[in-house]
Amino acid sequence: PSSDGDGFTWTLPAVASNGPCGRSFVSVVSLKGQLVLFGGKDGTNAPLGDTWVFDADKIAWTPISSAASPSARISSMVVRDDSAALLFGGCADSADNTQRRFDDLWLLHAKN
Repeated sequence: PSSDGDGFTWTLPAVASNGPCGRSFVSVVSLKGQLVLFGGKDGTNAPLGDTWVFDADKIAWTPISSAASPSARISSMVVRDDSAALLFGGCADSADNTQRRFDDLWLLHAKN
C-alpha cells in the first residue's frame, strides 16, 4: 500500500466472494456500516437493476433480492437516513431510443 497523505492509504483487498460486474453510472451509499450499490450500465451499455451489499468486515459482496425493487437504470441519486437508503430518479433508454427519466422514490430498509 502507498500512503496518500493525512493518514489515508489505498489497498486492494482480496474479496471473499464474487461481486457485481464492472459498471459505470452506478449509485452507491453507505448504510449501517455497509456499502450498498444499485444499477448502472454494464460493458454493453445495458442498464442494470441489481442491488449488492459490500460488508467491509467480511470483505464480501452479497446480492440483494426483493419482491419489489427499482427497475434497471443509471444515474439515480441515493442518500441515507438512520435506517434506510432512499433512491430517486435516474434514467434508462426506451425501446424507441429515447431516454426515459424516472421520478419514482424507493426505500431500502436495512436490517438491524
